[in-house]
Amino acid sequence: MSAVASNSVPELQFSKVMAAETAASLIKDGDTVAVTGAGGGMLEPDTVFAAVETRFLAGNGPWGLGFVYALGFGDCDRKGTNRFAHEGLVKRVIGGHWGWSPRMRDLVRQEKIEAYSLPSGAISQLFREIGAGRPGLHTHVGLGTFVDPRLQGGRMNASAKDELTELVEIDGKPYLRYKPFKVDVAIIRGSMADPDGNVSLDQEAGNLDVFALAWRLTIAAARLSCRSEHWLSAATCQRAVFMYRLRSSMLWSLILPRRRTMRRFTILQFRGNAVSSLRPNHSHLESGNSLLAALRRNSGKALLSTSDSACRTASPS
Repeated sequence: MSAVASNSVPELQFSKVMAAETAASLIKDGDTVAVTGAGGGMLEPDTVFAAVETRFLAGNGPWGLGFVYALGFGDCDRKGTNRFAHEGLVKRVIGGHWGWSPRMRDLVRQEKIEAYSLPSGAISQLFREIGAGRPGLHTHVGLGTFVDPRLQGGRMNASAKDELTELVEIDGKPYLRYKPFKVDVAIIRGSMADPDGNVSLDQEAGNLDVFALAWRLTIAAARLSCRSEHWLSAATCQRAVFMYRLRSSMLWSLILPRRRTMRRFTILQFRGNAVSSLRPNHSHLESGNSLLAALRRNSGKALLSTSDSACRTASPS
């Protein structure tokens, strides 16, 4: 497609770019929605959350959602996970932290939802196991606590009936298996994205569970990048929501070949006195050598030593 030679925002013709309201309409009744964020706004895609809430309050659904998150986030009032705290909007909630959502806690006490509390770290790692198609998370974390199935099994109220954990034995030792569940939709936030749905997190404080979640239908709130060939002026940037399926690279640049882009991105991560374990082997020797060459040529740092296992960089004196 040819570049747009105008400083005005052209009509968006890419299927992966849409308004938050349109993205919210992609969520179907009964879907399980997984989200990630932390604290009072870190990685919080509240634009999409608000669109889902507005759609529901207008009587347009979705209804009976499963809602899963590892870390608590919001403002202890209306934002964050509070956006989903409406009777009928969610049916089952699995959370690792409930302190930021008093409205959701009210639904738990009133038996309006099925509520479960699991360790935040276990949920984060379980997202990864689910994405990889593995049979859940096996860990000693939670043995003898409220998530142990011999006790409460993580259930927070009488409406919660499912067994989300089970006791297993491996090599004669007891472990808990956190059972996998389906994830239909993930809602994440990025710093910048392009019309093809590649998302950068370079301005975010952390990535949390973004990479573990972005394997299903994913709605990402991000600022539209002006670095794509389709956009020529910084004045054309606007707030947008992207829906995409994760591809092999999360980098926003499409202009450079993939390997060259990845090398440049890697170089940007090097700092003075940083140690990088490259470990080139026969299958990746070419990539390792090209990265070292790119470091020498482009990074502005001097290599103090190189080996098959690591290299150290420092700012040139």
